[in-house]
Amino acid sequence: MAFLLTGGAVAAYLRSARHLDVSYADVLAPWRWHHLRVVRGKQLIAEGFSLARAGRHREAVMHLRAGLAQVPAHRAGRLLQARLHAEARRNDEARQVLLDGIPLHAADARYLFAVFDFLLRNQEDDRIILLAQKLRPNLPGESEAAAVVGMAGATASFLRGNYDQADDFLDASPPIARSRDGRLLRTRVEWERGYRDLALLTLRMLQEERPADAEVQHELIHRLRESGAADEARRQSVAFQIAHPQAIGARIELLRAYSDNGDTAWFERETDAALRDFATDDAALLALGDYFATTGRVSLVGRVAKLGRERGPVLAYAFLGIEAQIVSRDYRGAIESIRAVLNEHQREAQPHRALLDSLQAVAYLALGERETSRTFLNHFLLQPGLRADNLLALANRFVALEAPDQARRILTRAAEVDPRNQAAVTRLVELDLNLNRIDELSGHLRLLLALRKPSPDVLRVARHKLGSDLFLFSSDRPAVLAAVSAALEQHRSRTTGR
Repeated sequence: MAFLLTGGAVAAYLRSARHLDVSYADVLAPWRWHHLRVVRGKQLIAEGFSLARAGRHREAVMHLRAGLAQVPAHRAGRLLQARLHAEARRNDEARQVLLDGIPLHAADARYLFAVFDFLLRNQEDDRIILLAQKLRPNLPGESEAAAVVGMAGATASFLRGNYDQADDFLDASPPIARSRDGRLLRTRVEWERGYRDLALLTLRMLQEERPADAEVQHELIHRLRESGAADEARRQSVAFQIAHPQAIGARIELLRAYSDNGDTAWFERETDAALRDFATDDAALLALGDYFATTGRVSLVGRVAKLGRERGPVLAYAFLGIEAQIVSRDYRGAIESIRAVLNEHQREAQPHRALLDSLQAVAYLALGERETSRTFLNHFLLQPGLRADNLLALANRFVALEAPDQARRILTRAAEVDPRNQAAVTRLVELDLNLNRIDELSGHLRLLLALRKPSPDVLRVARHKLGSDLFLFSSDRPAVLAAVSAALEQHRSRTTGR
C-alpha cells in the first residue's frame, strides 16, 4: 500500500511541478519507465527551443543534449543542437551531432539534406562521398532520400573534379539523372570535360523548359559567354532581367553584359540601381561583391562592404576586397590588406591562413620579389587538407603572371592530393605540353587517360607532340601514343555513332 501511495505521490509531483504528462502506471511499472524518459526528454528539448529563441544558446545546448540522451531520434532537437554548435563555430561538435543521427534518420530526406548541406558548406567532399556510397544501396531507388543522397554524392564528386564518379552517382538513379538538378550538373561535367556543344545543347533545352529558372539562365549565359557567343549571352541577360528584375543573378548578368559591351554609362546606372534595390539583402550584396571582386572593381567592392558590413560577415568583405586588389593588380595594397586582416581578425582569420599565404605568394611574385613569393608558396603547399580545386585556381593565377614552372609545381601537388581531379590533371598535362616536359608528360597522360572522357582537344595536342621528333627518344612514347590514339578513336565513335 505504501508503495502505491509513494508512486502516486511521485506521479502527482511530476505532473504538477515538472509539467510531465505521466500516469501512475508510468511511475509504478518498470516496463513503463521508458515512456517516462521519453516524456522528460521531449520536455528538455522543448525547453531548449525556448531558450534558443530567447538567445540563451549555451543553456539551450545543455537542455538539447540532455533531451536527446533520452530521445535520440528527435529530429528537430538534433538539427537545432547542430545549428547552435555551428553558429558558435564549433563545427566538430555540430558534425558529430549530425553524424550520430544518421543511423536514426537514414531514410529521412529532410535530415539527410541538412547533413549534406552542412558538410558541403564546410567543403568536406570526401566525407560526403563516403557517406553517400554507404547509404545509397540501402535506399529505395525512387525515394526522396535516395535522390538527396545521390545528388549529394554527385555534387561532391564534381566539386573534387572526379567526373567519372559524378557520372556514376547520376547514372545509378534514373530519376536523379532526369531531374532538373541532375541535368544541370551533367552539363557542368560535360563542359569541364571539353564537350561544350553537348553542354550548351542541354542547357538550351533546360532554359526552354524552365524560362523562369534563374540558375539555369545564369549557367546558360555564363557558358555562352565562355564559348564566345557574346551577342546571344547579352540578349539572354537583358530579356531575363526585364522579366525578373528582383533576381540578383539576372542583375549581375546584365551588369556583365554592359561591361563586356563597353556601355560604361549603363553599367554605372545599373550598378547604382542594384546597390539601392539590394541594400538590405546580405546574400545579394555578397553576390554583387563577388562579381565586383572577380572583375577587379575595388571601389565597388568598398561600396558593397559599406552597405553590408553592419550585418554581414566582416571577414568575407575583407577577402573580397583583397581579391579585387589582386585582380586589379594593386599587389602592394593587397599585401597591406592581408596584414590588416591578420592583425585585426587574428582568431577568425587563422583557419584561412593557407588562402592568405597563397594570395601573398601571388602578390609578391607580381612585384618581382620571387624569393618572398617562394617562401609563402612553400608554406602554402605544406599545409594539410589542401583541395585540388583551390590548387588549380592558384596555378591559373601563376600562369597569368607568366610563371608556368611554379604553376606546374602547384598542379603536381594537386595531382598528388587528388589524382582523380580531372580538371587539375588536364591542366597539368596542358602545361607539360606547353613546356615540353618530356619526362613527366607520360605519367600525367596516363593519369588523364585513366579517367572517363578526357578532353579530346588536349589529347589531339598530345598526339601531335608525341608524334614529333621532340619525344623520339622517350621510352614510353609508343605505348602512350597508342593509348592516346585509342582514346581519340573512342571519342570519334561516340560522337559519330560509328
